[in-house]
Amino acid sequence: MVGNTSKTTILVLLMILVFSVGLTSAHVPRDAENNTGLNSAEVIDNPTKSWAIYSQLTAQQNVSYFQLNMEKGERLFVQLFVTTRAAEQQFLPEFALMGPGLTNNGTVPNYVETIGNVSVMQSSRSESEYEPFGPSHQIMVAVVDIPVPQTGIYFVAVYSQTGSGHFGLAIGSNESFTLSETILNPINVIQVYRWMGESWLLIIFPYLATFGIGLVLIKRYNGLQTLEQWIVYLIGLVFLSSSVSFIWQTIYNASQSQVSAMIFLSAAIALVQTLIASGIIIVARKPVEDRKLPILQLLILSIIGLFVWTGLIVGPILGILTAIGIFGTNQLKL
Repeated sequence: MVGNTSKTTILVLLMILVFSVGLTSAHVPRDAENNTGLNSAEVIDNPTKSWAIYSQLTAQQNVSYFQLNMEKGERLFVQLFVTTRAAEQQFLPEFALMGPGLTNNGTVPNYVETIGNVSVMQSSRSESEYEPFGPSHQIMVAVVDIPVPQTGIYFVAVYSQTGSGHFGLAIGSNESFTLSETILNPINVIQVYRWMGESWLLIIFPYLATFGIGLVLIKRYNGLQTLEQWIVYLIGLVFLSSSVSFIWQTIYNASQSQVSAMIFLSAAIALVQTLIASGIIIVARKPVEDRKLPILQLLILSIIGLFVWTGLIVGPILGILTAIGIFGTNQLKL
């Protein structure tokens, strides 16, 4: 048993390594509210870090402002994108970049506040692109990618002359995640799905279906006889439902966009998540006569789950607490 556990752990760790190496196009999601003027602009801390802001313009003359404190020579990267919502097919937002050293270019509507040099980015709707980390999809409409000409404060103003709608803004290009950003990603991505226009039913159905079918199967075959087994099995179902949701979203979002080789990265993530869920369920279904569950395997898989965005945070936390004896698992042994 120890040998099989070790092999499983090594396999998962190797796949996590592949996953980490491929993590080159993910953004840290964040919200922006009440940033309707230059004086109330959303300040983007560390603007060279890759952020993704999900917001909307609720009326044609609404404007969203963002402030970036930049050093000369740094990479100034801003990308504007929109959803594929059917009701927003004509929505085409624009953005103006303002700051020292920029070339004055284009004009903005009179309701847009400006300061310093103003450069207007041209917008056009492209084909929907697939994003493997989430997964999700969006339509890119405008981008600027230049070295910062002078040290100073730069502003981005997002506005629309084509009505209201949802927009996203990717700022910065350096991919990095804090511990809290990594752990909270499964919750944040649900907010992204809502921004995209997905219904709550579409989002939660895979969780409910997986959990329901799992409970029916275990009741039918009556393979679990101890409280410890049931606790671990339920934890495994949380992980499995998260994995099924990721697969569900991969299929749905790929069907709504141009599919590229990035979908294989989503497939690799889904495989890792499924292996973790399967490993925990195997722990739960150990022979009843043993009465001892391999706590080390549960602990390792739960910790890894935190870093591969599975289990909706609840699964990994319950797995870790169970492994260290919080839920009366003092009879478990390594």
